[in-house]
Amino acid sequence: MATKATGSPPVWRVAALSRVAMLLLMLTFDALVDDYDTSGRLSPGDGVSSAKTSGDAERPPNTLCAAVEGLVTWDAVYFLRIAEVGYEHEQTHAFFPLLPAVTRGVAATSSALAEAIPRRGSDSKTMWSRVRRRFAQTPSRCASAASAVAVSNAAHVLAAVILERLGNLVLAEQRIGRDSLLHEVDHSAAHSEAARAAAVLFALNPASVFHSAAYTESVFALFSFAGFFLLERARLAGTATATKKSESAFWKRNGAAVLFALACATRSNGALNGLVLAHDFFFASAAPFWKERTKKKRKVFFFIAATSAFAARCAATLFPLFAVQLYGYRTYCVDGFIEDSKPAWCDVWRPFPNVYAHVQSHYWNVGFLRYYESKQIPNFLLAAPALFVSANAGLSWWNAFLGRARFGNARDESAKRSSDDEAGEADEARANRTRSGSSVSRRRREGRSLRL
Repeated sequence: MATKATGSPPVWRVAALSRVAMLLLMLTFDALVDDYDTSGRLSPGDGVSSAKTSGDAERPPNTLCAAVEGLVTWDAVYFLRIAEVGYEHEQTHAFFPLLPAVTRGVAATSSALAEAIPRRGSDSKTMWSRVRRRFAQTPSRCASAASAVAVSNAAHVLAAVILERLGNLVLAEQRIGRDSLLHEVDHSAAHSEAARAAAVLFALNPASVFHSAAYTESVFALFSFAGFFLLERARLAGTATATKKSESAFWKRNGAAVLFALACATRSNGALNGLVLAHDFFFASAAPFWKERTKKKRKVFFFIAATSAFAARCAATLFPLFAVQLYGYRTYCVDGFIEDSKPAWCDVWRPFPNVYAHVQSHYWNVGFLRYYESKQIPNFLLAAPALFVSANAGLSWWNAFLGRARFGNARDESAKRSSDDEAGEADEARANRTRSGSSVSRRRREGRSLRL
């Protein structure tokens, strides 16, 4: 690989060191600069936290916990509250459940494992009793904060590694035969360098400060990149003619849908990954079927099966989004309120009672095009370089999409024809050698006959 050739450190090491540096900067500035928002150290004082967890009402037990809890501000406050006591208020439904659930699991497991450390004068029965009791308890605020930060940073490193592998797979241009696509993809030095550069830029971008806080960005990127990687593997496997490789493509697409569902359970915009599934379905099933619809009638059955599988994958991807809305509807519109005090959004169908849209609009004034105001012009100017790069990448993708839609998979067809031609030439060469050998044998026999 290019890393070995150039002596550059591997992507995982760059990403890990970037997280260490980012955490040190965060801790340093938190200690030196007064927080604009200090809600990470405040208890809501609603009587709920005191009944369910003791972490909010007390000060951090030591300096390390105080430093870690100092990183819990802004949205991180909500994620940790959900991890500790669940969805206790309407506005908490703006935050999706996967990161709080993982945080709660990691915090509970680490706290239980800490109790498993042997202590003087205690037997194994007492130790396991402490482990079970600790695992059943709500983790402390310190354990939850440390777990959320650890999950976010670990996800960032894994996301960078998967992004490099995805780049190598996408940028590799040489395809060596349809039956060996998965094993003989050419990872040239130029393509490996480009893939590595993209992963390093992802790891070092200034906005990655959110990837070291108790936020969802890095976890969302991890599941999304992993889903993209599986879809690309499925596309390559789908171009093979062998039945086993076609089955492998089917299961890889299913795995991608599961990863996209996890991304959607992390952030609401994970639902947009359904567009990636639609793009894959168009080129893998819809376009080939439309092009060959008059040649083989039995392809109709396979197209119907592929369409059904695509619909099921989209449903799986969107399931967390609808599950969150259903939970909110049952909580506030069915179980939690009588008819006279039912929230107004319960009767607003857009296209169904949507607690997420209501919370975003009512508490944060978030809605379609609401951010585009004249007072936001300085922010748009600051974002102009990133917007330019993103627009250029989008234009490049659109041109490539139109090219593939207009001319089909010409490269794959060319590769198939080239492979078939090479196979035909090999067969013809073997036949010529056989005929040549037969001719030589015949002349030898005739020579022996003349001598006799």
